[in-house]
Amino acid sequence: MFVDQTFSESMRRLRKAQNLSLDALQKRTGIPLARLREVDAGVRAPYLREALLLSDALGTTVDALARGTVAVRMTGVYRGAVQNLPANNNPSEGESENQ
Repeated sequence: MFVDQTFSESMRRLRKAQNLSLDALQKRTGIPLARLREVDAGVRAPYLREALLLSDALGTTVDALARGTVAVRMTGVYRGAVQNLPANNNPSEGESENQ
């Protein structure tokens, strides 16, 4: 049986970016740990309900996970990066505001 690895790779990458263990993801989704391990390893594809639970728990969409174009909501991975942006939004010397 052939299982497309894109979903599991996207899920694993996003899970690790958020410092989530499979145990923590299991607590967020209610999906049995053995099943999560299979999906995470790419051994089994998730059922639709599982894909919906996983995408919600990871702050993205099923489509983004399935296509490998993972996008994270502000409540996810990028919140810290956004909070660390400089407060001064004035362009640097020599830059125009229209760039």
